[in-house]
Amino acid sequence: KNFIIGSMKRNQWKLLSEMSYGNTLLAFVKPNKTCMVSITESFGRFGDTEVALYVTASVQNSEKYSY
Repeated sequence: KNFIIGSMKRNQWKLLSEMSYGNTLLAFVKPNKTCMVSITESFGRFGDTEVALYVTASVQNSEKYSY
């Protein structure tokens, strides 16, 4: 989670919200774009971690929102 947050900040994404419930969901924004990151950790035999990123282009005029 810390690696993803640091990487996104270095690429000018702002962390908007975070939710953890076993898995972690992170929401980032930048002008005209939104990114949702899903982090799923498996504590089985190999301790795999899966990360999925979903990036969308905003359909509304984002100039009225402050980032």
